[in-house]
Amino acid sequence: MIIDKTTNASNADVKIKFVDLLSSLSALRSLTSLDFQVVNESFLIRNALKVLIQYQDMESCSVFLRHNDELVNASGLDWDDISDFQETGQAPNRRGRRFKIGEGLIGLAAETRVQQHSENCTIDPRFRDISGESDQIVPGSLICTPIDVGDELIGVLNVSHPQANFFNDWHERMLMIYCSMMGHLIVNRRLFHEMEKMVGQRTSDLKAALYEAEELKQRYEKLSLVDELTGLFNRRYFFSRAESAVSSAVRYNQSLCVLLIDLDAFKSINDKFGHTVGDSVVKNVASILSDESREGDIVARFGGDEFVVVLPNTPCSNGIASAERIRSKVGELALEDSPQAKLTVSIGLSCLSPDSDEIQPTSVNQLIQQADLALYTAKNNGKNSVNTFARDM
Repeated sequence: MIIDKTTNASNADVKIKFVDLLSSLSALRSLTSLDFQVVNESFLIRNALKVLIQYQDMESCSVFLRHNDELVNASGLDWDDISDFQETGQAPNRRGRRFKIGEGLIGLAAETRVQQHSENCTIDPRFRDISGESDQIVPGSLICTPIDVGDELIGVLNVSHPQANFFNDWHERMLMIYCSMMGHLIVNRRLFHEMEKMVGQRTSDLKAALYEAEELKQRYEKLSLVDELTGLFNRRYFFSRAESAVSSAVRYNQSLCVLLIDLDAFKSINDKFGHTVGDSVVKNVASILSDESREGDIVARFGGDEFVVVLPNTPCSNGIASAERIRSKVGELALEDSPQAKLTVSIGLSCLSPDSDEIQPTSVNQLIQQADLALYTAKNNGKNSVNTFARDM
């Protein structure tokens, strides 16, 4: 049997191309499986270079990323680094080397956006040693392939081999495809982390806005319940609290007292000393009422110079004693601009007394009306006094 040497050579060539095809497909498949969500971009690039070296007969690879008008080395690997990289995940630090756009083969690839292939670097005038080290061995062959996505230049991939004339058309085409995929991988990672940062910032802004909204809500809720000047409950909130206290007292046959307190001659204080002094007086009286109140008592500012106090589970005699203490302490206050002038209050008192034979009030409005009648009597009888509601008023 005669064997055609030409046929054998052709079969060998097909076999080589088939092996090259499988290696290229394996490299591209491994590249697509890389996790682009890693935090460190250099780590992603090192893994991409590791794939290239493992599946292609490349001696050394590096990626230079574009920063303004320069190309800066982001990462590099060669065969000697693979074992260390597999063990530690780290490669020798080659970062920081840079080229200007248009400088050397790498700069020319970036400027023209066209792959540059030097078949013999030792005699190629376009080549410039990328190592920056005088004792570095000049590679035999070098291919510089731009990494771009659309109109954006991401960087340049350099692959080298110590032999001259090593790379062929197959390598050129494969590297262009590889760089296209690597470019999308890098861009996807950047977009992902930009989105993460944006989401993080938006989340932070939202948390701050929610916190501010909650603060405003609490503030307005408080304002809807509390008198801003004195810090006591306001008239609106008083009735809901007081009605509940009175209903409970009626249901369980408990005693309860309501004190209606009014500053004497308050209008003349405002007219003579001004509203700033008047506000100070109101706050001082409110402070006395707060100090005299027990847990469970309801203290509110009822109007401009009028206050109301509900004393749950308190017999009338104790309510009178409380009212007298308040009247006495207010009498000890002095005006800021006129220490000799004395303050006085008139207090009307109404009581819910289950043991009494008289008909008892059953609502807070009835108790307020009775306390108001008692206050009116105290005012007419010379002020600065405590007066208890009686049926014959």
